[in-house]
Order: sequence, then structure tokens, then C-alpha cells
Amino acid sequence: SLYGTFRFVRGELEVGARLALTLPIDRDFGVNVGVPVLLHIGDGARLDTGAFVDLTFSDPLGKALNIPIAFTANLNPNLFLGARTGLSFPNFDSFGMPLGVYVGYTLAGGAGATPLADITAAFDFPLFLTSGDGDTIHTGLWTASLNGRIFFNL
Repeated sequence: SLYGTFRFVRGELEVGARLALTLPIDRDFGVNVGVPVLLHIGDGARLDTGAFVDLTFSDPLGKALNIPIAFTANLNPNLFLGARTGLSFPNFDSFGMPLGVYVGYTLAGGAGATPLADITAAFDFPLFLTSGDGDTIHTGLWTASLNGRIFFNL
């Protein structure tokens, strides 16, 4: 996936516009558009949410509405951990709720410099609660990931 976010509201509350593309290597081409919202809680924590629409160009067209919720706390200026969940509405006719945790490290350009990159390890249950079969909790499907993110502060 490739994505970019343009932040148009700055401060304790940040709001932006995001466009993400999923390139068809092992799945269908996809587009994700949305409005991310970030709320700073003091100097060391934040709450991320927003609303995002996923379109997957397959037959039939895949569509979903996602409302993620993530809480992140800094343990020190470079180390952070968090938990995430939210609501997902695949094809707008059912719902799911993921559940996950993550830990990460921020690489900075020096004392007082802006962040250069984040490296994050995560463990998630992407279908933790689903409505399709009696609101059942699913722990058989899980993902473990290692992610990198580079920052361009313009």
C-alpha cells in the first residue's frame, strides 16, 4: 500500500485528508479515502480516529466503512505503545470489530529535531468480533506485523 495524508487542521485536535492505494500484487486494486482525526492528550498520549471508505475493484465491487480507534502513549520521547479497535462495516450490511496492540520506536534527527521515521511491531485480531454469525468472538485469525513509516514534514 502507498498512502499520503494532508493535515489541514493543526493543534491539540488535528484533522486531515488521506488517500491510500493498494497495488495489485496479490490482491485486487484498492482505494481508501478518509478523514483522520487525532486528539493530543497532554504531552505524552493521543487518540486517533476518523472515518474511511475502502473500495476494492473486484467482481463484485468491495466496499466498506471503517471507523478506527487507537490510543497511543509515550513511555519516553522515542518509545511508545498502544491499543486499537474500532468498527468496520463490510459491504455496509454487517459489522466487525478488530482488536490489537502495538509497540514502536521513533527515530529522530537529533536533540529537539522532528521525527524521521517510526518502526512499529503489532499483534492484531482483525475479526475479533463479527456480526455475521451470531456476534461471535474470533481469535483463530491473528496477524503479527513489523512496519516502518517515514515522515516528510513540509
